[in-house]
Amino acid sequence: MTITIKRITLFAIFLVTALHFSFANAGEGAFGWIYTLDLQPKGKFEFEQRLQLNKQQAAGTYDAWTARTELEYGLTNNLQIAGYINSYYTNANQNYTNPEACGDSASCTGGYGVPSSHDPATPYRKSGIEGGSLEAIYRITNPVTSPVGVGLYLEPTIGRNKNEIAVRLLL
Repeated sequence: MTITIKRITLFAIFLVTALHFSFANAGEGAFGWIYTLDLQPKGKFEFEQRLQLNKQQAAGTYDAWTARTELEYGLTNNLQIAGYINSYYTNANQNYTNPEACGDSASCTGGYGVPSSHDPATPYRKSGIEGGSLEAIYRITNPVTSPVGVGLYLEPTIGRNKNEIAVRLLL
């Protein structure tokens, strides 16, 4: 094997790329879909982006993206607030979960994110802002310094498809 400028250049690019990605760092969200009492310290921000794709059904094309963009802020070491923007993108065409769902039609378009008023014989594509949410988590006891962590969670959501208030006791 002869060492050439081309091989040295390729190896250098590989090495720089490998080291660059080894320094990548994500936040502290050890449990992505579970609410924890691991809050932001006082005066600290965190940006979080959640993206989910529901894809495919028994037939046709179906892609339903939901996104949640969040900014968290620690008001105190035991109180964290956050704001969310909830968005979506739906693309469906001649999709169905089972043949009985279409009735007399040979093919239909439907599914989560496709309104019931949509003509099932035509493709559906839409994106936009679903709405927004605010969140507050108050930590009563810290699971790091106490035998059990206890906290209160409040999240009002206002949107096109749902308005709700979620209240939880976190343990």
